Amino acid sequence: MTGTLSNFFESDVIKLQLGYEFVNNNGFSLVSGENQIPLAVSERLENYDFFLSSEISCTERFSIRPGVRYSFQSLFENQYATSLGLRYLLNKGIELRTSLGRSYRTPNFEELYSRLIFSGHYFIGNERLIPETSNSYEASVKKTTVFASGAQMSSNLMASYLTVDDKIDMAFNGFAEGTSTPVYQYINVSKYRMWNVSSSHQFAYDNWMARLGASVIGVSQEIDNGSIISDDRFIYSLQLNGNVSYTVPKWNTTFSMY
Repeated sequence: MTGTLSNFFESDVIKLQLGYEFVNNNGFSLVSGENQIPLAVSERLENYDFFLSSEISCTERFSIRPGVRYSFQSLFENQYATSLGLRYLLNKGIELRTSLGRSYRTPNFEELYSRLIFSGHYFIGNERLIPETSNSYEASVKKTTVFASGAQMSSNLMASYLTVDDKIDMAFNGFAEGTSTPVYQYINVSKYRMWNVSSSHQFAYDNWMARLGASVIGVSQEIDNGSIISDDRFIYSLQLNGNVSYTVPKWNTTFSMY
């Protein structure tokens, strides 16, 4: 159940929104117990969240967007999330944005209690999982140009950095006792880090539109939970994307090529 309350003030300077989200999940599953005997698992996961967000227009060019969320948990310690976004408009269609935030994610029923055992593989949950917490930072600059011919071009450069403590993921956890059957289990990754630098460009004229983008991403995962240990080296990747589209107004149809 979710609801929001807004429009508290008749003001163009401050916009405020209050909200709530109540979640009550009753999970049930038949899992494989000892000697492949089916075992019924039934658990209730509840959280009752309240959140507040606002947009403050300090000037015609500068605005602030703060937010906070608090979650009352039935199975874990209570959690909270916060965010702060800033935007500044410069001349000649240039827009600057920056944001930072702190968030969380709690394990779901499958990650906690699932147990799939069949010939060749084990996939099991982990009741010892704890919520993951993350911190994110992002900055971007966008330039929009409108030409006399009616053509429009926008370019965006963005950089972001994300850290996650106790990230929930499935990992190889050894072999079943006395066999060569691999066992995969949900675990908390000790430290997860990712940085991303991306650039995107869009050009539109008449019924044509073209987009081109590129990003460089670095990911590091460090696992050290007593039974699994890994290093924290970054793995890098380059991603390129582009598309061209043409719209036929008479047919209300768009043709695209990626």
